[in-house]
Amino acid sequence: DAPTAFPMLVNTERQRIDGEVLVEHALNDTQTLRGEYQRWDSTGDNLGVGEFELPERAFADDTAGNIARLSAIGTIGKHFLNELRLEYVDVSSAVDSISDAVGLNVPNAFRAGGAQRQGGRRDQEIEIAQTVDLISHPKHKIRFGFETELGWTRTDRVDNYIGTFTFASLADYEAGRPRQFTQRVGNPLVSYDRQEFSWFAYDEVELSEGLRFGFGFRHDVQSLLDDFNNVAPRASVAWTPKDRPKTTLTAGVGVF
Repeated sequence: DAPTAFPMLVNTERQRIDGEVLVEHALNDTQTLRGEYQRWDSTGDNLGVGEFELPERAFADDTAGNIARLSAIGTIGKHFLNELRLEYVDVSSAVDSISDAVGLNVPNAFRAGGAQRQGGRRDQEIEIAQTVDLISHPKHKIRFGFETELGWTRTDRVDNYIGTFTFASLADYEAGRPRQFTQRVGNPLVSYDRQEFSWFAYDEVELSEGLRFGFGFRHDVQSLLDDFNNVAPRASVAWTPKDRPKTTLTAGVGVF
């Protein structure tokens, strides 16, 4: 008797490790300094295998991220609550194939050869933001502030750099008659930087007992666009019935 054929089994694995450290220190009775660091690392092995993708098509990826944040929270006099935040973000990813062999694609039959994936991407960003709340007025809840971002991106990710033969059918593959050959050529390196700036203001005023109306706007600009007319208004209304003080109805609308 002929030996029984069993499909090959491949274990696709993913793993992620997260860590976080947070320190808070009271500078005085009204000012608090907070430092925070986050780190994660995600890896994957034997990815891209299954269905018509043979085990030799496997590839691995690795993504790591770091976030460092420093913020100061406290009151300014008796009227304002201020939060100032400085943040640095660094995220990188890389991919690698177990084989760089020429790809073979037979639709509805199999895909063989190397995955032909390599390179990666790195994004870095510095953010500075400040938010101020008016806390002393009995009728108004005013919030305003700004945030600015400086970002840098570099990527050299490339796929199909060796090339792939595609066959119309299994019979054409057995006869050695490919329908087409595709290959990505050229330098994959792309790098650029960007600057973004946003500022906003919002006021919620108590019109009468239980009825509050809010209106504000946000304005965003960035260096990669010439259009600076990006004003986003928003409004809201909240009503708490006098006979049902535990119930509040809220509606809002905005342009984003």
